[in-house]
Amino acid sequence: MERNSAACVMEWSIELEKALRSKKPGRSLEAISEIGLKLQRLSREPECSPVIYHMFDLIPGEDKLFYNAIILRLANAFESGDKHTRLCILKAFLFEYHKRNKRKEYRGVLSKTEAHVQVECLGRVKVVFDSEDVEDRALALGLFGCWANFAKESSSIRYLVLSSIVSSHILEVKASLFAAGCFAELSEDFARVVLEMLLHMMNSPETLPSIRLAGARLLAKTGFSHSIANNAYKTGRKLLLDCSDKDYQVAMLVSLSKLASRSTILISEHVDLLLLFLNKEKTVHLQGTALRCLHYIFHKGMYHLPLSTSLVNTLFSMLDEPQLPSPMLFQALQTLHKMLLRMLPYLPFDVFQSSKLLSIAGSASPSPITSESLLAISVLVNISRRLKGSTEMESLVHSDSLLPSQVILLIIDRITLMVKPVLDLCQIDSVVFQQVNVLFNLLILLIQEYPDLHVLVLDQIFVLIKSISVMHDIVMATTEADGSVHDNADLKTQKSSVIRSMLVLSIYRFLVTFLENLSEAGAITTKVFDKVKILVKHVCQSNLFECYTYTIYSLLLQHKIIWGHLVNESEGSCNFDRNSDISLLSCSVELESHVIEFAKRMLTESNSWPAYRVGTYAACHGAWHTATFIFEQLVRKVHSDSCYFWLKSLVQYAHGEWKCELLPIAKTRGQKSFMVEYFISLQKLTQISLQLKRVALEFDLVTTSFIDIDKKSSDIISVLAISCSLLAFCSGFALYIPNLTDPVSGFSGLKNKSNRVHNEEGLSQVTKDGLQLLLDILMKWMQIPFRAPKYFFKLRPCLGSELFAVNEAGNRDGIFVSLGSHLSLNLCLQLRNVPSPDIPVRFNKWYCMLYCKVSFLEPRVSGENKEQELGTYQAWETDDMVEMNEKLLKYATQCSRRKSNKCGRGSDDGELVISFVCFKLNDTGQGFSSCLLDVSGFPVGCYRIKWHSCCIDSQGECWTLPPLNLGPVFTIQSV
Repeated sequence: MERNSAACVMEWSIELEKALRSKKPGRSLEAISEIGLKLQRLSREPECSPVIYHMFDLIPGEDKLFYNAIILRLANAFESGDKHTRLCILKAFLFEYHKRNKRKEYRGVLSKTEAHVQVECLGRVKVVFDSEDVEDRALALGLFGCWANFAKESSSIRYLVLSSIVSSHILEVKASLFAAGCFAELSEDFARVVLEMLLHMMNSPETLPSIRLAGARLLAKTGFSHSIANNAYKTGRKLLLDCSDKDYQVAMLVSLSKLASRSTILISEHVDLLLLFLNKEKTVHLQGTALRCLHYIFHKGMYHLPLSTSLVNTLFSMLDEPQLPSPMLFQALQTLHKMLLRMLPYLPFDVFQSSKLLSIAGSASPSPITSESLLAISVLVNISRRLKGSTEMESLVHSDSLLPSQVILLIIDRITLMVKPVLDLCQIDSVVFQQVNVLFNLLILLIQEYPDLHVLVLDQIFVLIKSISVMHDIVMATTEADGSVHDNADLKTQKSSVIRSMLVLSIYRFLVTFLENLSEAGAITTKVFDKVKILVKHVCQSNLFECYTYTIYSLLLQHKIIWGHLVNESEGSCNFDRNSDISLLSCSVELESHVIEFAKRMLTESNSWPAYRVGTYAACHGAWHTATFIFEQLVRKVHSDSCYFWLKSLVQYAHGEWKCELLPIAKTRGQKSFMVEYFISLQKLTQISLQLKRVALEFDLVTTSFIDIDKKSSDIISVLAISCSLLAFCSGFALYIPNLTDPVSGFSGLKNKSNRVHNEEGLSQVTKDGLQLLLDILMKWMQIPFRAPKYFFKLRPCLGSELFAVNEAGNRDGIFVSLGSHLSLNLCLQLRNVPSPDIPVRFNKWYCMLYCKVSFLEPRVSGENKEQELGTYQAWETDDMVEMNEKLLKYATQCSRRKSNKCGRGSDDGELVISFVCFKLNDTGQGFSSCLLDVSGFPVGCYRIKWHSCCIDSQGECWTLPPLNLGPVFTIQSV
């Protein structure tokens, strides 16, 4: 269990005190710099509850004592230290100030300090302010601003801040304006006073430009309420239009944009104001600022009024300016993108000038592709997608500017232009490859809306691959002509080979996603197969690539999900061409032999890791024979036990799926004999139905247990769950006999029914029809190809949770409770392996269920918490995971408003006690709570508590958290 800030604050206080007294040069400044991060951590975590005190064996109030001591020590060091010490202390508090969430009420460490400590700190800093040194006064004012949450309550400090605004020293005035802004954000009365003083100062001709500039920035902080924000905006707008100073106008535009974003009634007026500064007569700096402010408004999602065509025309006209700097061009495109995506259905089509976007996308330098060109292509793709199905699409087609085919050609041309310099120079540029992948992703998005353009895409991809080959020939010819040094020529050839392999691998990944999307849209035809076959043949017959490339491209034609339905449509005899004698099935066998041949070459060349990747691709494509062969060969090459057992399990897995694939092939025995043979192994349909239902629930549990699972893997597992549910229903329904005797006489009724069936010549027609229907369903289901989800091969630790528990007594030797008593536990839920920030999942609520019954009796284990160190996998080894998950999800979704310590009692092979707990986790993934388990009916002994946890994200979706440690063990002792 990780120690939170409350458990560490005593140690931090002692370390700070030692550092401040240290005579080592720079040690005190280093400690003060480190304390800023610790203060911010203290501010993020909520106040300690009794549970936290019990979990970390702390004295109640101990944490408050020490962080009050830290604040007081820093105030004392500010009073007695030199300028460097004071500046370092101010930076530490500024760091904590800037990390605050301005949208929420401040509940950080400064708001938790005792009142007498606050008064003492203000008094010590005021001593520094009363000095004659201007720099010291400015530093003190800055600290007052950081402490505004309690300094605003002191009338003397407020007076010092306001009086310093009219000081004759520029540094002091700027510092007082910062402090005044901090105070104005928290006090309405203070904000009104500051606004009046600010207006007077701005109108005064004696005000220096630097002070006027600082005042313009201060204006953004005076919007404490809507009324003050409206007054401040009107005042600032008037000041902006009356002043001609460009720097002042820039600062005022930014402040007015922040004020306008707080009030929806100001948005329309502010957009009109920004439109004035987008005029060509304004300076480039002002136009750029207006663009940034406009993007800020749209990015916040504040603009909800009908969009004027004049604003759109103004942005399009800016795109025509030849002297427009690249950052402004990019900003204009970003703003235009957000506007058009939101307002496109309501815009008159005569304002949309796609030719300019095409010009921007095609006129940028080829390598590297500029951000403006990439963004212009993204705008074209998104607009084309939004126009799909529009009633006015036909009117747009006549202009030949919005045709998705043009965008497709543009994307392929840009990719070709980008990779040419890379191949010419034989230098690996990661930025170029990232941009190539971005363009391929845009192409995927476009083709999802226009699947009828798949032939054009395949033709262009083939042209792209051929152009890579031509580029290679040119590079090699140049190398041979200039190759005076043989070693340099070999190095260039080797780099060129690596670059080509990386490019064709990106193309391969695109093709897999592209073809899978076509398969989902039902657009896969034999014509598509022919084109892909020609493309693969061109790659494999070329001598420019590695054996790994040949293998994965050959494997592309074995993708059962993409091509499987072509076989099913004609029951295994579908031809590429109606006039062709070669069947798809025989071609599949031929292709499989090619893949295995390439795999043998890889393994001969000792390319074990590429061969393993090919095996995973084969499993993900459903090519189980190929996967089995590769994994079998790799088992003989590994040396470590972990790799051996992993590959051995993959061999058994792939081999089993391959055997299942061969089942539907046996058709020569006739339907009747096959039916009899098959149903010999399915004698107990009712039991099988229940088992299939449980398997479906387990698949559902898998999809919700891994938050970082990719969408494709999740879809594959969901399909399996649906299949199992379908089979469970069908197998249970096929032998359903209506009018069966009620459950009281169920056994005798079932016996009579069974005897009557055996006495009859055969099954009833209803039963025969049910069995025949089940057989048809099973036959069709077995023809559906199965593939392994990509996430199956991800071996990194997944997000999970650990549970730690202590009883009220806080006995570290174990958890003990008297016979006939309830068990009270203090709990800590700790997240582990938290996913990276790019995963779009935000968690709101966390729930946990603890349960125990008499059958969970365990032998006494010696050693402190030894039972929680037995391994992660044992925490998963529970037979009731599905049932407990259902109970917890029901509580989380329907009973989230109940008290967290409310328990439920039930009976399941013994007395079952359950307690549901709700956690509120801090930023470090740690939450605390308590629960009460009614174990008063348990006999003397040692029992393990099992647990299960889940969370609800911001979208309302429930996720199960895999338990990464075993539950706590408690001992019931006789009185």
